Amino acid sequence: MRNPHLLSQLRLQQKGQAVAWKADPSNDRLYFYGQALQGTDAVHSRYNVYWLDQTPGLAMDVVSGTAPPPAPATQSFPSTVHAEENVWAYTQFTSDPDSDFWYWDTPYAFSPGLGPKIPFTVPAPGAAGAGTATIRAYLQGASDLIQGNDHHAHLYVNGVEVNVGGGTWDGLAATVLIGTFDASVLKTDGTANTVEVAAELNSADPGVYSVIEVDKFDLDYPRFYRATDGQLALRGAGNAAVTVSGFASSSVAVLNVSDPLKPQWIAASAVAPASGGYAVTFAPASGTADYLAAIARSPASTEGDAPSTLKDSNNAATYLVLTPSALRDGANALAAYRNGMVVELRDIYDEFNYGIANPHAIQAFLAYAASNWKTKPKFVVLLGKGSFDPKDYLGGHTNLFPMLMTPTPDGLYPADNRFADFNNDGVPDLAIGRIPALTNQDVTQYLAKVQAYESSARRPANQALVLADNPDMAGNFTANSQAVAAALTGKGYVSTPVYLENTTAATARSQIVSALNAPAGVGLFTYVGHGGTNQLADENLLGNDTEPGLSTLNALSNTARQPIFMAFTCAVGDGSYPGYDSLVESLLWRQSGGAVASFAPSALSDNSQAHKLNLSVVGAMGGATSRPTLGEAAAAAIAEFARNGGARFMREVYTVHGDPGLRIQQ
Repeated sequence: MRNPHLLSQLRLQQKGQAVAWKADPSNDRLYFYGQALQGTDAVHSRYNVYWLDQTPGLAMDVVSGTAPPPAPATQSFPSTVHAEENVWAYTQFTSDPDSDFWYWDTPYAFSPGLGPKIPFTVPAPGAAGAGTATIRAYLQGASDLIQGNDHHAHLYVNGVEVNVGGGTWDGLAATVLIGTFDASVLKTDGTANTVEVAAELNSADPGVYSVIEVDKFDLDYPRFYRATDGQLALRGAGNAAVTVSGFASSSVAVLNVSDPLKPQWIAASAVAPASGGYAVTFAPASGTADYLAAIARSPASTEGDAPSTLKDSNNAATYLVLTPSALRDGANALAAYRNGMVVELRDIYDEFNYGIANPHAIQAFLAYAASNWKTKPKFVVLLGKGSFDPKDYLGGHTNLFPMLMTPTPDGLYPADNRFADFNNDGVPDLAIGRIPALTNQDVTQYLAKVQAYESSARRPANQALVLADNPDMAGNFTANSQAVAAALTGKGYVSTPVYLENTTAATARSQIVSALNAPAGVGLFTYVGHGGTNQLADENLLGNDTEPGLSTLNALSNTARQPIFMAFTCAVGDGSYPGYDSLVESLLWRQSGGAVASFAPSALSDNSQAHKLNLSVVGAMGGATSRPTLGEAAAAAIAEFARNGGARFMREVYTVHGDPGLRIQQ
């Protein structure tokens, strides 16, 4: 990059907007002002992306002149620090799928009076120790047990209680407590401040308690012009000149960043040794202009881009495998089996969100392909396990393919159908399914299951295992299952019923294993009743549990035939918790048996509506009105369910786990 002519032909962009840059005098690097992500991008990704190409770009303005003499070290300016740690995810407190549902810690009061003070660390670097400070505590109510205000919170800074007014609010609402205090309370020795939040229970009613989630804090305080970690964002605050100290080297630049895309380089500045380090002095243009004094940092990473052709209208593919680069080998094998096309996520992000990872870009790509390609896709595989933790706060490392969430009566849950819903009616417009693989070996082993299921030597597959939980207030599961069995009979299936109402849990487990492990096996396994992420029924008729007597999953050896699993229950398909598999995922990955695919919910389900959806799926799986593949049958059933008034959240959380192109055998 030492060619000055070449350097003048470089363009820097962020999300399609030109970004001003300045060349280093040696012409071997360029400087620009990097911003944090905004909006939904900030929810789904850690890193912003800047594009550099060989097109004339936007040069940064340089403010020349002479630097003023150094200013007194006692000068200060109003500064704000933000303190936030994302430790726990609580998706039940919001209806916005793209909101920040992460919280720091949980103050509580389980008996009348003041609960324990929960400490939080809030830095205040360079605190001047005089004047007035303001703290804002962002809190979320997490219990709702009485009429009126459930919560009363107290706020302390370094042991001193801050007056936040009433500090009360109601139920599962969010609030911001604001308190002003003497800034002398803040630490001035460089150590962090301790901010405590305590819940107070004002009710003596038995069984009443208050639980609060702490989201974050903002602290406004007078700050000396001292850099931290090689940088300081500042304002002049009426000072004719400012001197910013605390730099470890003399390579300090000052930028006016009032317009972040067109910052100005302040050449009228002077760097000099100061207090064992270095300080920079300049004259602010105004008291309200935003400046950054900093030592330049390298980008987190750089890489060349190989342009894709995803927006080429001549593209032709009925079967798409969308994959992260890490699963490309497995994706290639699956696409070869289905005569499909592989599309990598990084190409989708490049073409539809300027390189920034965001699941909405995937939806935008599919909508584009469905409208503009020469041969439009009918099937789409989301290849890779996902989680509600795209930034990997919990360290599960299992978000290979991101999730879209949807609001339900019980909070946010994964909703893969949204990726293929192009007109926002809650119905997928393509046959869509997720193969929640973590490795290429996972994909290879799963593909072997699909190939075995579809082998003509393994037909017929018209045996159905029909399982039902005990009837209770949630529904008459036995009656529901009997109606499903009758519908299956009309479609040519032969049903084997196992109804917990008529037997013991131990016997039911034995009957499940016997039916699945039989030489002929079953082609379809349906369940109606209660469930959770890792089990069917409270009695754990089938689950991930390895406790002796409950290890039904580990007893499966149904290699002769692995069925399609249809679960009309709660959350058995919710594999969104980082590092853990749902029951559905465990059935997919079991090599000595299990299931070949499933249609199951990723959220809590409503049984009365689930029964209608169940019958719609049966109607689409056999007989004259059948669809040939699981994905098509699921999409047709959801569409019919929608026409009959089925709730939107049910249409979005009941999804195909496995290959949507799986050809239903009967």
